[in-house]
Amino acid sequence: MSYVMKAAAKLPDYIVVSPHLDSLRRKKPYPPAIIKALASQVESRRVEAVHIQCAVDGEEVVKPIILGISSGRYYLDIIAEKLGLKDGSQVMISGTIDGFKCRVYAAFPKLKSSDNSWKSREKRPVNESQHLEKSRNAKASFVSGLDIHGDAIVASVGYPWRSHELEHDDVTLKSFYRIYCSMSPNGIYKFSRQVLIAAQLPFSYTTKSNWRGPFPREILSMFCRQQHLAEPIFTITTAPVKPLDGILRSYQKLKDSEREDMRRKKLRIPRSGTGYRCEVKILSKSQDLVLDCSPGDFYEKENHAIQNASLKALSWFNKLFDGLDADPDQPCYSNLDLDMLFQRSVLIKGAFPCSRMYEQPRSKSRTTGMQHERKRVQSITDGSLVSICYSVSVEVDADFSENGECLKELIERNEEIEFEVGNGSMNPHLESVVTQMSVGQYACFVTDSPAEGLLLAAAPDTARTQSLLSEVSVGLEYNVRLLGVKEPTEERMEAAFFKPPLSKQRIEYAMKHIKESSASTLVDFGCGSGSLLASLLDYPTSLQSIVGVDISQKGLSRAAKILHLKLNKGACNLKSTILYDGSILEFDSRLHNIDVGTCLEVIEHMEVDQACQFGNTVLSLFCPKLLIVSTPNYEYNKILHMPGHKSVSQQPKFRNHDHKFEWTRKQFNQWASKLAKSHNYSVELSAVGGSGNVNHGFASQIAVFRRQEVNLVGKFSEGSMQPYKVAWEWTSGNGDKKT
Repeated sequence: MSYVMKAAAKLPDYIVVSPHLDSLRRKKPYPPAIIKALASQVESRRVEAVHIQCAVDGEEVVKPIILGISSGRYYLDIIAEKLGLKDGSQVMISGTIDGFKCRVYAAFPKLKSSDNSWKSREKRPVNESQHLEKSRNAKASFVSGLDIHGDAIVASVGYPWRSHELEHDDVTLKSFYRIYCSMSPNGIYKFSRQVLIAAQLPFSYTTKSNWRGPFPREILSMFCRQQHLAEPIFTITTAPVKPLDGILRSYQKLKDSEREDMRRKKLRIPRSGTGYRCEVKILSKSQDLVLDCSPGDFYEKENHAIQNASLKALSWFNKLFDGLDADPDQPCYSNLDLDMLFQRSVLIKGAFPCSRMYEQPRSKSRTTGMQHERKRVQSITDGSLVSICYSVSVEVDADFSENGECLKELIERNEEIEFEVGNGSMNPHLESVVTQMSVGQYACFVTDSPAEGLLLAAAPDTARTQSLLSEVSVGLEYNVRLLGVKEPTEERMEAAFFKPPLSKQRIEYAMKHIKESSASTLVDFGCGSGSLLASLLDYPTSLQSIVGVDISQKGLSRAAKILHLKLNKGACNLKSTILYDGSILEFDSRLHNIDVGTCLEVIEHMEVDQACQFGNTVLSLFCPKLLIVSTPNYEYNKILHMPGHKSVSQQPKFRNHDHKFEWTRKQFNQWASKLAKSHNYSVELSAVGGSGNVNHGFASQIAVFRRQEVNLVGKFSEGSMQPYKVAWEWTSGNGDKKT
């Protein structure tokens, strides 16, 4: 740059404005003829802009202003006047802010000393450094990417390249704070979720998360570009992962204190096989190391490793932005989960704007719709996907408002949003309340208000919101309704712990017995989405007819779609397939004397007395030759819950929030033995999943009932007892039919 400055100084049209900042400009920015032509085409108009007043002590003051663009004055002169400058030649203009058409306008910094000998020493004189530090406008510098000193104006006005048409747009307080929010690691995610108040940057990435917009890797790249850093460098390594059974056995040998330490660190038990691990490095434009993130977790898929490494780097940057006032010599940024190496001096050059706008709010003592005094009991387990409808309003209590009335202003509303519990993607207060609710329940609670900037970025009416924020006591009122809980935690937990997944192990166990039985008819009681029925079409069997029964119309609809696709390929020997809408507690004579009945992971969704009623109904009325029933082993939950929860008190009672009960091995044995003895059946107990540890057994316990030979002819008359409704059916040669 020194060569550029020397060359520019020799040109007659240029003058050096600020040698210490390598700044120069033309003596006359525009020829008189051009200025006259431009002025004649500009009508008088009012343009909204934002004035950032530099504060010596405390945060900068951000206020809206109006730029009166008149036909007789050059627009830069008008901006210069607002900044207290002589004319537009003294105004420094930033480049356009990423994603926005606005720029930051400020004065060239004036130094008290004209001695530039510090450049050779690469260190400013003390008096100059102190002067610059006191006059630095942190918010304007952060948004523009330049060192801004003194007041600044953010405006969207100017002439495009080679154009005489003045373009302009309003920059409101809301749009400014939206720019400000989007420059943070957390901000891009908040905007992609269209949720500024409620959303948080998650600390883990899963395929079940409802990601909108850019994924963590893309967010990290955008953040690096915004902060003028080089593109992230990802390094993938692979390694064999110890089989699950061995890991679980090793875990059992640990002392209680060591187990608690593992829970505290939230260490994950990986699957067996080959795992992918990703390291990400962030460098400056000059290739200096900024951040070296080396997470120790292994993932089954390479993309999952990359996305989680990116997310951990983003999470770390977010923590940095939350503690910029901390002592840089203290190791206050370390985190057991992140494994970070950070060079603070490379990234932080001067003070960043205050990041208090990203602090978590504190709960007030006043709550509505929930019991305040009772101890929190989480009814929805970590990993569940919940769907909620909510609204957030700024509230001023009647006791503190000037007119004695309760004042409210809606800030944010979402008719339906889905998030994963336990990965930190939502405001912790909101998530804490939601996880104590049941589907359909409504709750209202109040928290302290976060910083003004975040509220103004979300508020539809910034003027009204600003007036409320000026009151003595302001809080946020949340109104939330739980719409639904999706994707049972049980399925995800099983898929993460077992390879092949536990659900597939159950199906394979059932398939083995079905093949050995040489059965021609099969009924799946509680067929759900048809996973077992669809699996039957993938293997050669003697089955001629298969039937599914369930009370969930949504599940039956999904099962019909899957079966339709497979059956029409003609890759099986089936003659008919029927799906019935009905309760498995009721008897339907059309299904009497079937060859095989299956009921996999269903009875735990009933009450205990209903599970006993189902057993009696199936064995005494349906009378299958073979009945296979599986249900979770309650004793195995201690192993499944060990690595996934912060403390024992937060561990759920059952694997799924929808389970009404889960039996121990002894209780299941008693239930099965009593049924078999009462209905002339023999029973064989078995299990799948896990290592078969003596203390905890297997994950799923199974009972196989075999009917003793009896004469069942003529027991029911044709057409009697048929409560089931046909939801969908298929016959060979005729295709499928929906009813």
